[in-house]
Amino acid sequence: MGFKFNPFTGTLDVGGLTAAAASLLYIKLDGTSTTTGIIPFVLGLSVRSDSAYIDLGATANDYKIQWDGSDAVHTITAGDFVFTGGNVGIGTATPGTKLHIFGGKLANNLRLEVSDTSPAAGDVNGAIEFAHLDTDDPGVASKIVAISEGSTGQQGFAFYTGTPSALSERMRIDELGYVGIGTSVPGSLLEVSGAETTIGQIMVRGTEANDAVIAFYADEGDDTGDRWNIAARADEGHFTISSRASGAYVDVFNIKDGSVGIGTTAPATLLHISKATTPTFRLEIADTSPIPSEIGCAIEFAHQDTQDAGVGAKIVSVSEGSIGQTGLAFYTGTPSVLSERMRIDEIGGIEWADGNTIYVPIGGDINTYAAAATAGDTLILASGTYSTSTTIDVGKALNIKGQGIGATIISTTDTDGIKPTVSNVRISDLSIVHVSSSSTTAGIYFGVSTNDVITGCKVRNVEITQSGAATTAYGIRFLNASGMVDDVKVTGSGAGTQIGIQGATFASATVPSTVYVQDADVNVIGSTASYGGYSLDSSATQDSIVYFDRCILTSSGSAASRGIYGTGGDAFAYARNCIISGSTADVVQASSATVQLTNTVLINNTTSGTITYDGDLKTEGLEVVSSATDGGKIRITNRDTVIAIAENFGQVEFYSYDASTNGTGISGYIKNIAVNAGVSSKLTFGTRAASGSADALERMVIDQDGNVGIGITPVKKFHVYDVTQWSKFESSLTTSYGLIDITNTTNTVRLGIESSTGGSLVTGSTAYNSVLGSTGNYGLQLITNAAIRATITNTGNVGIGQTSPTAVLHLKAGTATASTAPLKFTSGTLLTAAEAGVVEFLTDRLTFTGTTGTTRKDIADFVYRGISALRTLDGSDELVDCTVNTFTVTLPTAVGFTKQYIIKNSGTGVITLATTSSQTIDGNASATLTLIQYDSITLRSNGSNWIII
Repeated sequence: MGFKFNPFTGTLDVGGLTAAAASLLYIKLDGTSTTTGIIPFVLGLSVRSDSAYIDLGATANDYKIQWDGSDAVHTITAGDFVFTGGNVGIGTATPGTKLHIFGGKLANNLRLEVSDTSPAAGDVNGAIEFAHLDTDDPGVASKIVAISEGSTGQQGFAFYTGTPSALSERMRIDELGYVGIGTSVPGSLLEVSGAETTIGQIMVRGTEANDAVIAFYADEGDDTGDRWNIAARADEGHFTISSRASGAYVDVFNIKDGSVGIGTTAPATLLHISKATTPTFRLEIADTSPIPSEIGCAIEFAHQDTQDAGVGAKIVSVSEGSIGQTGLAFYTGTPSVLSERMRIDEIGGIEWADGNTIYVPIGGDINTYAAAATAGDTLILASGTYSTSTTIDVGKALNIKGQGIGATIISTTDTDGIKPTVSNVRISDLSIVHVSSSSTTAGIYFGVSTNDVITGCKVRNVEITQSGAATTAYGIRFLNASGMVDDVKVTGSGAGTQIGIQGATFASATVPSTVYVQDADVNVIGSTASYGGYSLDSSATQDSIVYFDRCILTSSGSAASRGIYGTGGDAFAYARNCIISGSTADVVQASSATVQLTNTVLINNTTSGTITYDGDLKTEGLEVVSSATDGGKIRITNRDTVIAIAENFGQVEFYSYDASTNGTGISGYIKNIAVNAGVSSKLTFGTRAASGSADALERMVIDQDGNVGIGITPVKKFHVYDVTQWSKFESSLTTSYGLIDITNTTNTVRLGIESSTGGSLVTGSTAYNSVLGSTGNYGLQLITNAAIRATITNTGNVGIGQTSPTAVLHLKAGTATASTAPLKFTSGTLLTAAEAGVVEFLTDRLTFTGTTGTTRKDIADFVYRGISALRTLDGSDELVDCTVNTFTVTLPTAVGFTKQYIIKNSGTGVITLATTSSQTIDGNASATLTLIQYDSITLRSNGSNWIII
């Protein structure tokens, strides 16, 4: 079919004559409008069932639209493809934007693809650029770039902003999903970095009570309800998510002191869910018609171990029927090999992920039965002894189970006992006796001669007894293998090398070997060498890791006996809650290996290499030796990055195994406890009472300010409290002095007891005297009830009630109030012999004895006595009143007697005074008093005679 085109009339006749060649094409689109374009010529127009195309341009394929005859491929081949106006729609006839893509699910995609098959890190794999024509600086001012993050397909996004002449990367999302703002290599899910103080920060600043709040509204602009707040509450010290449907906010989510609370503002655990009735944590699937074996919900436990990252264990709900029956499936393993281990069905039945059960009789060849079994089967060994001269090779994932330790016995000579060469082999409830007289053997040997790695192997409730001549005997050996050892006992002795439990790697290993050992009792004795636990790394790239938990590891018999031995650049041995004893060394770290001990007792306290002690270290006589100038150190590390108030930074415990009541336990400790969140701390010291408390009790505190408290939290530099005797300072020698000096830069107060010679505490003091006072040129004041009661000045004057005494003894003035007299005597018995300088008080008599004749001088009213007949006076007479009659009054002897009498004649008779022993009265033998009524005479003894005063 032909066509004719007339460039002058603008008409196109399809089916007409062939058009003449022309350099201009004039096409009339309809009866009224036209579109012109300068096109050199038309190269071709083809419409065929298998291929249709329009090819326009100066040369072939300048602009070509081609259809392959199906709906699969539509191809446009062109150079620059420019739309100068209008919108472009893909999948839509009514594009609403410059580019509008429309399609169904997973079809509405836009792809930018680079043809490079070997991109390197940093290569750009595509970009979306945003440009402008601002005459100040036209060009691309921002862009999103797909950038290669490695050489094995890793890809991220880089976001650029700025100006066309200064375009800089601002944000990066790498292949792990890590987002970096201000950095192209984020090290976490979100990392913000900036060189200036105002860059590199994310800040939400609150204005109410200093809270930082992010608010979310359900209805835009409506803050009266349907609102959620995220807040860092400075006044309460915690983070909250609060909701408000109406009225007040309710904190529904709280993070406080590192714990998360849902429905509670005071979470007591890391996750605390609280509700008034039946608090529930629910996982719910939206499927309304589950079918049998369909997976419902799951709780997954994952890790980021770079060797095999991902989910390593999970609990899954599984549909057990079509009417809602549901069970639980338990999976464990590694992220790459995760297997179901146990299931609890809808009626509570427990199903183990085992296959068939195969019974092996005594005398039966275990190898034959193992070869006939299939993966997942269980071989049940009978009670008795299986003797074999060949290794029991296990090449399938089998469970080998005996009747118990000592009941089922496998006996071998110069061959390995059981040797699994595949993953997921379990051995339990049996004993193995193996003799290594000429070959290196193991009771149980997980490993192969190649670099293949076997995992998931487990040994439980097994006892291994081994012996050997000049060879090496292993109890349990993992070589390029990973697994668990639980509740085992290994006993070995011999002339060669005895090894209890070993984890090791080949020189060309491609993955690490990891062995977990718990509740193991190992005791090996080798005359060449013996290692209770052994981690050996022979690989330059892979690790050999052995964890020992709750184990007893004992070795002896040679100069190379080690409780734990780690050797090789990537060998790791970790011991926790263990007791380790090696006759040569408890622990040896050699050839750059890593050995770490936690809660571990070293019996002989001998180590070699740099051993790391982490957490609680229990030892018997630990010695730390260092040649450093600052001496040896023991560091106790708390790895918690958010230390809470009252949390232990670390502690040293002293433990006792005494068999008496309450003898076993912590007998003492030193703790370092946080006083506020990770900033300051206090030291506490505890001991156990003699009465035998179960554990030590706190006795002394040194707080964050250096205050020391004994029996109390201190509020002063030294604070002591107890309900009984609380302080005693004692010299180690009875002849030595003891003292306490309280000193500032000016004066010293001294309290002490003198030595046997005196003069040690202060010049002039005598033996064993107590000393209290000031050693400086200052006085001493005694106080009660916060008031000064007595003062001793620096010159020795004593004031009682006087703060500035002006005499050697200066008493305060008395008052009219009872019990305020400045001086008061209590009546007592007079001295048998008067002493010079003594003041005495007896009933109504106050006396003072002078230095002349040591005669008492009464300072008191005289005692009255009325008489009416003759009387010889005595020491009880003082004032004698002769009331009536005439009679004689005889004086007592004056020798050695100091007394004064007043004698009065109150009557009308004659009173005669007479002396004793020819003593005189004023030199006369006698004196007759002839007195009128009321006359009197006063007589006093001078120690030999009487005188009239």
